[in-house]
Amino acid sequence: MFDAVEQVKKRYFECRDKIVAKENTMYSLIDLFIRTVLGYEVSSLNEVITQFTTGFSTKKDFFVDYAIIQNDRPIMLIEAKKLYTRLNASNEEQLLYYFNSSVFLSHAS
Repeated sequence: MFDAVEQVKKRYFECRDKIVAKENTMYSLIDLFIRTVLGYEVSSLNEVITQFTTGFSTKKDFFVDYAIIQNDRPIMLIEAKKLYTRLNASNEEQLLYYFNSSVFLSHAS
């Protein structure tokens, strides 16, 4: 695992000045982390689903950026933010919604 973390670290130093959007962070760093450190294949819908629906509100559907899947159930949710984004109370509320979503809970039970 140490080598996998070093690979992500190396990628970070190679591309940190070029990351200008959340999607750059996802494709350059998070996908690599999921594949090399966590051991899941990002391109396999049996292992990772991007834009996973977590529930419905009166305004819009809510999607978490990544759901790690085992036995057809989400076991881990990953929400991406642009590199260097400061996390705040709004981010915390977003994550709490995702994890408490009845859709997520029904998939997980």
